[in-house]
Amino acid sequence: MSLYGSGKYYTDTPIDFGRGAGRSTSGSEGGWDYVRPSAQGRDLSGFNPLPGYEKDNTDNFPADTPDEIKALWKECRSESVFLLRNESFYRQAQMMKDFKDAYEPVPYSAHFPVFANMKVSQMRSYFSFRREARRSVFLKVSPAYIYVYVFEILCGIGIRDERQAFDMLDELADAYKDEYPALTEDIRRWMKDYAVCHGMTDEIETYFEKEKLSDKNIEIIFYPDRYDRDQIFEAVCEFSAYKIDKSVFYKKYPDTVKQAVVRTIEAMNEYYQSLCKRSFFEYCFGLMKQNPYRPFNGAVFFTPDKQAQAEIRIDPVRVFRCREGIWTLSCINTHGKNKALGNVLRKLDRQLRIAYGFNRELKDNSPDPLMDIYIRKAVEATRQDEYLELHPPIEVDLSKLADIRSDADVIRDALLTEEERDDIYAAPVIDDGGFTTDGYNGAGSGTEPVSEPEPVSEPVSAPGSESESLLTEDEIGFLRLVSEHGDWRSFLKKIHVMEGVMVDAVNAAFLDIIGDSVIEDDNGELRIVADYENDVLDHI
Repeated sequence: MSLYGSGKYYTDTPIDFGRGAGRSTSGSEGGWDYVRPSAQGRDLSGFNPLPGYEKDNTDNFPADTPDEIKALWKECRSESVFLLRNESFYRQAQMMKDFKDAYEPVPYSAHFPVFANMKVSQMRSYFSFRREARRSVFLKVSPAYIYVYVFEILCGIGIRDERQAFDMLDELADAYKDEYPALTEDIRRWMKDYAVCHGMTDEIETYFEKEKLSDKNIEIIFYPDRYDRDQIFEAVCEFSAYKIDKSVFYKKYPDTVKQAVVRTIEAMNEYYQSLCKRSFFEYCFGLMKQNPYRPFNGAVFFTPDKQAQAEIRIDPVRVFRCREGIWTLSCINTHGKNKALGNVLRKLDRQLRIAYGFNRELKDNSPDPLMDIYIRKAVEATRQDEYLELHPPIEVDLSKLADIRSDADVIRDALLTEEERDDIYAAPVIDDGGFTTDGYNGAGSGTEPVSEPEPVSEPVSAPGSESESLLTEDEIGFLRLVSEHGDWRSFLKKIHVMEGVMVDAVNAAFLDIIGDSVIEDDNGELRIVADYENDVLDHI
């Protein structure tokens, strides 16, 4: 059959419903995507047809029906089909903002409760409930009535200012929190939107505590170098799909797991920087995005005034903005638990159990050889951290040697008797620039009085030296005995100085002179390093 009929212009081709094939009309219609037009005209099912006197007839209202209710009824039935439901509700609510009624409440249920789908008796029930609610008397009614009242408050119907509206919502949520918890949850959510839209700083501070805590954890995991181990671990656990803090290994080794998590973050940042030039958490959560934001989502809300430009900053990573009545929200997407982060923590838990010989192993559900290498590096670094914590390195601060010598002198003097102190501080006997005493070089006869170097801490000039020596008399006497293989031990015992203290003092002095130590231990015996003998002799 030609689509152009007898001419060269397109004409519609009649649809064959089966008559040409000898089939019945009803049978052929079943095989086509065809629906007969409704014979009822406009669908008014949402208006809940009224029983008896509540038909769409303004002359059949009960005798005691207030004129305001009749007017509202007519308004609902005569509204333009082009008027949006939210705006229509706003206009009707404004019309009835001061109306009060006294009527025994009847049941009412609707998915989006508004005046247009109420019966006359339900309208009267609502305004009776509202009269009492405005006096802080909350009747036991169907939740649909309460929702209508919330919608009126959000739209500013009969409200003096934002503070009053917020307090009314708070009071309403508290009154029905036990009876209708889902309703209370919706009211609390819309209260947060109300605080944002009206720039209520104090309320934002209170009602956004949960979001601020979550955003703080986002900041922690994006900048882990600014925070301690416990903060990082708690932040990671909040967003991870795998709860490593519930692991049996964590319960036995909590500190190990916390340190391993920190090390793993470092390793994963290195891994993803090499892989895709971004951090691990950028891979998990992405960057901050500006998304459309719809205040009072799920509520019947309308305002005739466009919101002026506004910027409400909850914290550094959550900002609401309004431009020409259009709201946006800039934030990091953290809805739900992060599977990528959970996968890494599960791999870490598995590697920790292997490394520590834990008897309950985990299966690897998502093998990734390269990622496993980085996680093993993190586990090895964790074990190294634990070893260093148990075996801290010993550091010697040579700058403290002078203080040690001074303290040793004070202790020595405190232990001496008065007679010993007089003997030690007696004037030394020096013969031709040399030093000989019975018992120190083995040459004394035992009958001569013992001459010892005076134990003073001030440096003296060495024989033949043009400059002032950096050695004390005790140190010079000790060096002479060491160089002549004398009994330096008895000498040190006599002057009450420990071997290590004297050796460190002499070596420290020569570090300033020749830049190296001059005394070394040769199988328990002290001797002067051969390369520095001449330098030592020049100073003693």
